[in-house]
Amino acid sequence: MREVTGPELIQRYNMYTSVPLQGDAAPGVSSGTALDTMETLARETLPQGMTYEWTELAFQERQTGNTAIFVFALSVLFVFLVLAAPAQRLVPLTGLSERFSAERQKFCVALPSNQPA
Repeated sequence: MREVTGPELIQRYNMYTSVPLQGDAAPGVSSGTALDTMETLARETLPQGMTYEWTELAFQERQTGNTAIFVFALSVLFVFLVLAAPAQRLVPLTGLSERFSAERQKFCVALPSNQPA
């Protein structure tokens, strides 16, 4: 038996030995710009055969991209539909309001009365 030295903990990511880096954007710099800068530095600095991957919040930010405009448009549509439903303003736009009101009147007339005669 011989005595050797080495790290106490070996970090692994996807079964590969890895080096976790943590950082924060400078004041006044957006997180997207900071991520772009880190990607550029990694491409220029890392030796052949080494690569990088984002984890946690940076990974989620890269996956979602700029979806805020779609969420905003869908929320405006949802609010319109919710507010238009009680006022029945959406149904006349489709031309179905007359058909629904006529069917409702026929259905109400066809029901027997529960009141004693």
